[in-house]
Amino acid sequence: IMICKEMLKIIENNHTQVEKNKDEKTELSYYNHSKDIIILKANNEGSSRILQIAHECIHTTQKKEYLMANKFFSNLQIIYFLFALIYVVNNEVNELLIISFQLLILLGTLFAKTAIEGDACYRSIALANEYLKEKLNNEKRKKYIDETSKMIYNLVSVYYFNFFSQGITMIIINTIISLIM
Repeated sequence: IMICKEMLKIIENNHTQVEKNKDEKTELSYYNHSKDIIILKANNEGSSRILQIAHECIHTTQKKEYLMANKFFSNLQIIYFLFALIYVVNNEVNELLIISFQLLILLGTLFAKTAIEGDACYRSIALANEYLKEKLNNEKRKKYIDETSKMIYNLVSVYYFNFFSQGITMIIINTIISLIM
């Protein structure tokens, strides 16, 4: 929690609260923009923890409209999937219309998620570097930033693929069920 508070000071954020996730079993850290609070996972160890904390701190600096758009599209995607699934099962429907709406929602979701997560991933490297200036000598800091940067750059494409594949899976499920019905 202290690392997070120090990073928030670096980015001149004195309003966001920080607390430890009360669920000891979870591996989740996140920023709740509605409550302006960072929840850090219970077991926050490992070589990437500083970068992970920096990532959540960066979310606090992002425009609230973008964060709300991300939440809106993510929820809309799930709700529309369930609505379309129920509709397809109970009625004859124009599958192309349902798939078209799902694709539009998927594009909105992908845009919001990639903009927010990509920004946080890349800017978290600079924040971690700034934080570590006082903690490590230049050589160790550079080595840490280089190693974690490579990891982040490799994982970003996995995140993007995951966002896309979730949406495509929903579309495929509705398409298969509509063909069966």
